[in-house]
Amino acid sequence: MEITLAALRETALSRADAARGYFLLMNFVLGQLSYEVRGPFKGLDPAETVKSGRLESTDFTHIEHAVSLDQWDFERAFEFGLSTILAGFSSSK
Repeated sequence: MEITLAALRETALSRADAARGYFLLMNFVLGQLSYEVRGPFKGLDPAETVKSGRLESTDFTHIEHAVSLDQWDFERAFEFGLSTILAGFSSSK
């Protein structure tokens, strides 16, 4: 935590924003890890919802396209999220 807070402060974030940024990073990392290990919460998996027929796919084409990916690349998704968060820190200077 000390190293991360120091790095965030070096980007000219205030103490409060550095603390918020730290918890944002931790929540993102833990959330991604939880999803990769355990999968989505029961009843909240969009792929299962589409497959079950509970959604009319013609009304939710974006969801259908998102869940039709053959295999989810957790590493790529994590890198995308992390780089997006870090870019936000950089732009908030």
